[in-house]
Amino acid sequence: MRLYSYARWVYSVPARISKPTVEIEKTNSRAHERTREDRMKRVWVIVPLVMVVVAIGLGRSLAAQVSKDRAKAEKAKMAMQARWNGVIVRLNKDASTLTVRKDRIEKVIHFDSSTKWTKGKQEVDMSEFKEGSRVICLGKYDEKKDFIAARIDLREPHMFP
Repeated sequence: MRLYSYARWVYSVPARISKPTVEIEKTNSRAHERTREDRMKRVWVIVPLVMVVVAIGLGRSLAAQVSKDRAKAEKAKMAMQARWNGVIVRLNKDASTLTVRKDRIEKVIHFDSSTKWTKGKQEVDMSEFKEGSRVICLGKYDEKKDFIAARIDLREPHMFP
């Protein structure tokens, strides 16, 4: 408003018309240029800061997602059917465990009343399973990472799994 009133005063005086109007235009353009430059400087400062904040937020959410995916994969692995084959080393009916050796590694297999005892495709009695018999154990790992057998299959000595 002040510029307008000053400009009206300048126009009323014929001797000063050319000089003050040019100065007004120059000062207006300089002020406009300064504000434009200031805006660009602000943009160049603000945009990278926003990008850094967004990147940090995405990084944290991705890290959380990766840890959730790892936990899901571990649970899925534990829930998947596991397999172990080898020779029976110890059979403890009281503790419902069976120790099976594969090469030099021994694994304790837990069984219960729901475990199926088979020989090929036929169900057989548990009494046929003795120390030194070749077996294939199918089951799952529980929370304690113990192997719980759903099926224990007796193999003939000449049948290698």
